[in-house]
Amino acid sequence: MKVVVFDMDDTLYDEASFVLSGLRAVAELMSQQWGIPKKSALATMRQTLVRDGRGAIFDATLLKYGQLSRRAVALCLNRYRTHTPEIRLYPDAMRALKRLQCYSLYVVTDGNPRVQRSKAQSLDLPSLVKQVVATWHHGRARGKPSPDVFRRIARRERALPAEVVYIGDDPNKDFVGIKPLGFRTIRVMRGRFRDLRLSPAHEADCRIDTLDAVTEELFKRLERSKRFT
Repeated sequence: MKVVVFDMDDTLYDEASFVLSGLRAVAELMSQQWGIPKKSALATMRQTLVRDGRGAIFDATLLKYGQLSRRAVALCLNRYRTHTPEIRLYPDAMRALKRLQCYSLYVVTDGNPRVQRSKAQSLDLPSLVKQVVATWHHGRARGKPSPDVFRRIARRERALPAEVVYIGDDPNKDFVGIKPLGFRTIRVMRGRFRDLRLSPAHEADCRIDTLDAVTEELFKRLERSKRFT
């Protein structure tokens, strides 16, 4: 194996911690702009998140306090996207990134490029990996499951697909686009999708419970066999 590529959200850190960090920043904004008590705003947003998901968090909270408008929602969304995240790498992720420094390390992540770069900076990833690639910087069509970014990395490293391993958590999109090309794949069983099981085409070559399992021996097993459990 020459190249190790990591997903970021829920693979290297708990994405829920980013959401909570963003909601705290928005609660501060609501307090400053409209006098809404921070604790109450945060509690309402968290309750809405659990009940309805992320889509209408700001709308519901602003409506509750009589401040709903397009401008207010836009201000909240902007604060959420531009705040400095209070997030940390999982302990096993930090250990893995340090342990694997003999390989060319990359992070490939979907999502708003500005937001994803802010996350990467807060996690200090630029000091730990060769490059953090925000796929949507190249257009949303280049996001996973598109293999485009992985092909670019392989070319840059002069590596065959079989010499590149990708470690992610989301079987909906992380592996299905690159497995047919020969890239090796590892799924870490955590985050929102930890209990999700999909067809063999969508699943990784192997599954692990912790990034502490990402070792040279695991890579050798992947090189010897395209699929094992």
